[in-house]
Amino acid sequence: MTGSALAGCGATPPELADQLTATLQEVPLAPWHWPADPTRFFVAPDLVLYHGTYSDHVEIMCGARTSAALAPVAAVDVSWDVFYD
Repeated sequence: MTGSALAGCGATPPELADQLTATLQEVPLAPWHWPADPTRFFVAPDLVLYHGTYSDHVEIMCGARTSAALAPVAAVDVSWDVFYD
């Protein structure tokens, strides 16, 4: 199946955010300071993940070219605010 897919969670516990990024490659850029500090980006084939760290939670937004590309994040038990595959 082709098409775009996305997933997002505005309040991910830090330990779950670590699980979400465990199989992804961090983009080798210095962390941004907006909208969260730090803001980091991770990638996998056909997937990009935004990871914004706040004092007590992590905001996660994921975009993918296909629903199959969301598999690395779909496997983690996160209470997604948005999940379209």
